[in-house]
Amino acid sequence: MTKLNIEFVDTEDENYHHILVNGNNYCEQSFCDNSFIYEKGLLFIKDKKLFNALSKYEVKDLFEFLELIDITIEMADNVWLNVRIEYRESHIGRGDCASAALLYEVEEWNKPWSIKQFFYSLLDKVKSTPNLEVSSDINDNVEQTGEPIYDLYNGIGIRVTIEELSISLESIYRKISALFLSIRKEVESELITITNQQKVERCIHFTPEYHQAGLDILNYFGTYLRERYPEENASVKIEQHGLQVRMVIETKDGKTETIEKALHEYELIITGVASPAQFSSNEKLLFELKNELRIAQFRLESKQDLIGMQNGRIDQLLNIIGDGLSNKNQVSIDFKPNITLSNTITINQDIAAALSHVNELIHEIPKTSSAHKSLNELENSLAEIETNNDPKSVRRSPAMSKFKRIIDKVTDNGSDLNAAIDKIDSGWEIFSELAGKYNKLAEWCGLPVVPSALIK
Repeated sequence: MTKLNIEFVDTEDENYHHILVNGNNYCEQSFCDNSFIYEKGLLFIKDKKLFNALSKYEVKDLFEFLELIDITIEMADNVWLNVRIEYRESHIGRGDCASAALLYEVEEWNKPWSIKQFFYSLLDKVKSTPNLEVSSDINDNVEQTGEPIYDLYNGIGIRVTIEELSISLESIYRKISALFLSIRKEVESELITITNQQKVERCIHFTPEYHQAGLDILNYFGTYLRERYPEENASVKIEQHGLQVRMVIETKDGKTETIEKALHEYELIITGVASPAQFSSNEKLLFELKNELRIAQFRLESKQDLIGMQNGRIDQLLNIIGDGLSNKNQVSIDFKPNITLSNTITINQDIAAALSHVNELIHEIPKTSSAHKSLNELENSLAEIETNNDPKSVRRSPAMSKFKRIIDKVTDNGSDLNAAIDKIDSGWEIFSELAGKYNKLAEWCGLPVVPSALIK
């Protein structure tokens, strides 16, 4: 094999360079799309041609020219796999290291558990493994304990100390990739088990005449569960997609047996097989449950009078719900917000209002500050979605990710944005309105909202 020779070619930007490997240029295209060298020490490999040209050379030979090799050429789980190998001779007591991470975009996350849950499960998994640690950016540390506050936006992975540098670039790349993907698979398998143990779902399809009355009765199950089993730490969510209704009950301690028992009781009560008094002596609960059934009957009678509905009988509605609670007619559906034209018009107005608030802040902040740059980038991104009427497209757009990061940074005491807002007359009032617009957009397109306590 030819002895390795690496040369650097200057470009118009003094910080970025092309790389010549044994005389061949592999960085001729745009830096955004192709590999590049930063400050003649950090090599970012973004295409397989350059990777293949270097793959057979040993890491120790590459480190004669480079301090860091960052490789992003393959995908796993439909997201980019990033492997980084770093020369760390200057760190006393620590050897060179390699890390691997999957570069998730927050708005692309589609797992039944949160990024935070995945991260801390991964953290627990690697703590007991020698020479292995979690790889993630750290924003700050908790003042009281010194515990790191991780930034989970820029990839989550593992880092391992390299004990032998006489190994080819391809070998270390495959080794660290396989190790990380194997650990990730273990973590996700455990999370799948935990999630399945902690969640009970029921799906019911209502015909139009029964939809609202049925929804009210399902909503009351949360009250029944809380009153009947006050020690049960569970949450009840009702999700709608057209005439499909999905009830999701999540329990943090995994006691789904209690949930199933409560559902069975509720089914028997609703269908008239059993009296509420057979399961509870709570007079308030019994009265409210009977009242819910009366309201359902009233809704059916009112709808029948309005549209001449046939067969609008309470017993038929209760049988539909009973079958659904017993899981006899479970249907697997995905929840997506049901958007109407009036929603769309309102959302476009909210984006326009958000742009106005951002513009107002920009004009009060010095152009030379990093806060000005961040808000200017957000303004440009929001302008791109101002007329977008598709919630899925908006949810996946960079604009919402940038919007959320701006909100987080402003609420972070000590950040440049926080300090900049603090210096503006009515700055916090404008920010509160801006954050409110973010929450409206997030709710519309299916993203988590920011707690109101943080933005007031």
